[in-house]
Amino acid sequence: MSTTPAEPAGSLTFDLRGLVWGIESEVAQITGLCRRIDEHVRAVNLARAEAAQRLSDLDELVAAAEHPSLRAWLETAAAAPLPQVNEVFPDRLYTD
Repeated sequence: MSTTPAEPAGSLTFDLRGLVWGIESEVAQITGLCRRIDEHVRAVNLARAEAAQRLSDLDELVAAAEHPSLRAWLETAAAAPLPQVNEVFPDRLYTD
């Protein structure tokens, strides 16, 4: 009866390679998701900066209005309502 130690070692090596390749694949997917998230965050930050600049410009315009009726109209027209968004949370977040 002959047992060859090369088979278990070869099998172990193959399994370890599979494990490492699986981990590398997961890391690549997570890295890709992180890049996409970073792109979205940059876009949101740019939009936020533009909105802040526009609101600042509106504040300056309202402050420059000397006539009370014009100022009241500008304050009404320049009112920036806050967005109202209903958040939807998936059921999987609340199940055990």
